[in-house]
Amino acid sequence: MCGIAGILNYPAASLSREEAVFTTAGMAQRLLHRGPDGAGSFVDASVAFHHRRLAIIDLATGGQPLYNEDRSLVLIYNGEIYNYQELSEQLRSKGHTFRTQSDGECILHLYEEEQGNPERVLRHLRGMFALALYDTVRKRVILGRDRLGQKPLCYFQKGEALWFASTPAALHEAQDAPKQLDLEALGVYFSLGCVPPGATACRGMLKLPPGSLLQFELCPDAEAQRCRVRRYWHLDYSVKCELTFDEAREKFRELFAESVKLRMRSDVPLGVFLSGGLDSALVAWEAGRQLKGEPLRSYTIGFTSRRYDERSLAAITAGELRRDGIDLQPHEKVVNPCDFSLLEKLLAECGEPYADASMLPTYLLSEFTSSEVKLALSGDGADEFFGGYERYLVMRYAQLFDRIPRLLRETIRRTACSVLPDGGERSRSGRMRRLLTAFGAAPQRRYATLLDRCPAEVRKGLFATELTGALSHDAGEFFGRRILNLLAVDPAEQAMELDAMNYLVMDTLPKTDLMSMAASLEVRSPFLDHRLVEFAVSLPAEYKLNKFSRKHLLKAAYSQCLPGTILDRPKKGFGVPVSIWLRGAWHDRAYAMLFEESPLVRENFVSAAGLKKIWQMHCSGRGDYSYLLWHLLVFAIWLKNFRAAPSRMR
Repeated sequence: MCGIAGILNYPAASLSREEAVFTTAGMAQRLLHRGPDGAGSFVDASVAFHHRRLAIIDLATGGQPLYNEDRSLVLIYNGEIYNYQELSEQLRSKGHTFRTQSDGECILHLYEEEQGNPERVLRHLRGMFALALYDTVRKRVILGRDRLGQKPLCYFQKGEALWFASTPAALHEAQDAPKQLDLEALGVYFSLGCVPPGATACRGMLKLPPGSLLQFELCPDAEAQRCRVRRYWHLDYSVKCELTFDEAREKFRELFAESVKLRMRSDVPLGVFLSGGLDSALVAWEAGRQLKGEPLRSYTIGFTSRRYDERSLAAITAGELRRDGIDLQPHEKVVNPCDFSLLEKLLAECGEPYADASMLPTYLLSEFTSSEVKLALSGDGADEFFGGYERYLVMRYAQLFDRIPRLLRETIRRTACSVLPDGGERSRSGRMRRLLTAFGAAPQRRYATLLDRCPAEVRKGLFATELTGALSHDAGEFFGRRILNLLAVDPAEQAMELDAMNYLVMDTLPKTDLMSMAASLEVRSPFLDHRLVEFAVSLPAEYKLNKFSRKHLLKAAYSQCLPGTILDRPKKGFGVPVSIWLRGAWHDRAYAMLFEESPLVRENFVSAAGLKKIWQMHCSGRGDYSYLLWHLLVFAIWLKNFRAAPSRMR
């Protein structure tokens, strides 16, 4: 794990060599937590690279930049290439000379072997990565990102120069960083709690899409574009395998075991995150098997609130694994995520509005784990690819309502909602109202209805002058455009495809990456191996969702290994009581930030009257509007920091 930053064609930005080095060093300094173990740089007449290192593999000689034999290729990268041993062996047999034991050096020799074809190079790699490769002979730089977007990579182009960095926070250190807010992206943020894939909060600052590369020509000829982005990989939900369920179950076990084994390659001690859920239990079980009797450390955090505390469930899982011969050594800690200063610290690391409240416990778990190990395995990705979320069942069975005439559906919805009290988003009645609204919605808007936390009728009374341009860019508009390109046919699987391309990329993976890296911890996710993912999307939908059973294949695959008390547990999530905090411990600080300290009201981003109405409704207990208030609070903190940033950042 590392952080990378650089400038391409810096003379075109009127920067001297010294200024280019200073700027990349400044960007890299914001990435210090991602790479506390070392730093490296490269600079020539056109390119300046800087790298921060968290040493996991090849502790002695794995520093970056990395070079090929004649130093005509220069590489900096963030992430891990899990199949590097197999690739390196193949390349050595073809005459390539390796100078390190690093997992990244194989990328350089692959580039040589593939005669400079970056698509073919990236398709060889199994891992999570964001890289910058400089071909000094062809005068070309390749930026590449892993297939699913586990490792971040942002960039912006101004004129004939291009800046890149691992995170928006680092990229804002560039003196020419864009400063105009992207209202389309922010409109989606208020609906979904995160900025959409490919965008940032600032117009012109972009994220390289997953499974894509950017090719930048330092000296383009008359027919070549200086900068172009293209995909080298995509998922195809339209092609289904012909395996029986039993065959698919065995194939999953084989692929998952291999994925775990690859992700345990390390020169430092590792552990596993262990919650009360199925996904982390499967990872821990397979990791324990790979160790063949050697001890495996697991890490669990608990809360004083029993509603959110999973320690007892994790203890049951740990006991079952030990009974199965796995030498699991549990480590647990009670933490307090109700710390407003921690929220402010973590949002500074994000560099843009990000309102998934589970980032707080994710960071605290990572911090606890990193006190003993530098590497942990997690269960990310199982829900999205194997049918773990309740909304997939909602999408499947809501289509039954489509047989009822639209006007009658709407009448049923209005009547039912008039009976149910409007208790807000997190209440039981609020959840039922949301489900009824989704059932009554047109099929193309149903998924957006389930996720939208700031629908049109709310934003009209809330958004002020500065957010006028964000009014129409809600979840419905965002998903409406993407639904047109779906390859899946089953409604539940269409929701999975939307999640794989959007929710996973804009929420789950950034949370894990940013929060673990803030604690200088590397987290690897076996469920996100691209071969396992390709297998998952090739399965018939009923293999993943069987009647009302979610993750059906996973449960069947491990039914002989784990008891029903683990396999059939309801999904709990990694939540925190935001609703309670806003009424209690955080009330005064949140009020001050929303109404006084940030430019939110003062600069006419939101209406003071509209915001006060929502605030009073929530704090009085007449409704639960914590999702919306949380989105507003996070935006207010980010906006305050952005407005107060020094001129170099703006």
